[in-house]
Amino acid sequence: PTHPFASSASGLAGRIEVFSPRGVRGPDRPPLDALDARVEGRVLVAGSRSALAAIAAARLRPEAEVEVFHMDAYESLRAREALARNGAGRVRPQIGADLPQDAAFDWVLLAVPRAGDSLLNAELVREAHAALKPRGKILAATDNARDRWLHDRILEAFGAATIHARSKQGT
Repeated sequence: PTHPFASSASGLAGRIEVFSPRGVRGPDRPPLDALDARVEGRVLVAGSRSALAAIAAARLRPEAEVEVFHMDAYESLRAREALARNGAGRVRPQIGADLPQDAAFDWVLLAVPRAGDSLLNAELVREAHAALKPRGKILAATDNARDRWLHDRILEAFGAATIHARSKQGT
């Protein structure tokens, strides 16, 4: 059965193709556009509504340990369904009030919606910093093509930021 948020990712020589009845929209698209094969090791994905970034990271880097985090039970259920539909059973879903704080991740992929709560998203950026190993990296993306807010939060938490991709869908 087709789910309105059904998505499928398949690796194609280091590329990912996403098939979805409604396309990839909102905060899920910019992280997919910026995702590349450098993402490796232990990876935490947060803010990806249908777990698309987690599925893509796991397909691009099969040896990576990928976890997907949600604060909302409904979004967590949708993510688990997408993981099952896409054969991404090795991606570990998590649900909680805060990101893991064990400084154990090599990468955090964070999707920040333009219409999201600014206080919550600022806290997620700080929590992402605490979740990373020393010299770990964050790939944060927003569906706001002219973003300054997320860029400034990254600078506050990490001290430096590089914009890798800007498009009409986001930064």
